[in-house]
Amino acid sequence: MQSVEIHGLEEFDCKLQNLLKNAPEKRRRLHEEIAEMTKAEVDNSIGGTGKVASWQEKAVGSGGGYAAVRPKAKTYIYNKTNSKKYAVGYVTNAIENGHAIRNPKNLKTRRRIKVSAAKGRAFYASARVKAETQAIQMCRDFAEKLTDELR
Repeated sequence: MQSVEIHGLEEFDCKLQNLLKNAPEKRRRLHEEIAEMTKAEVDNSIGGTGKVASWQEKAVGSGGGYAAVRPKAKTYIYNKTNSKKYAVGYVTNAIENGHAIRNPKNLKTRRRIKVSAAKGRAFYASARVKAETQAIQMCRDFAEKLTDELR
């Protein structure tokens, strides 16, 4: 009787099962590394003394499926002049996208102001471009490591 035998499938199957078993934690580690890199890019884009950068935090999904950098939740800053508190997300949004400027009551100061809104800094947008290319490279390296494990 004629037949074809393929050797090594059991070894490959064992490696594949091991890889699939460890895949969720490896994926989570990859997203944690991407979040760390993205946080560094955002901090670099913000610049300055570090006050606004300290309001940002990295986040990884509960299942390890995504990475993000966003303003800290339930964190507030206090305005001493009017005794109000503002969420750092609100302030970060105003710095990122710009905000309206009210007309001062002083006529001399009003004449100096030539714009109706402050221009946004767009530090998230500039960090997104840089972080995206680095994240793609990190994913390629991750895929390369997975294929090396199967060999």
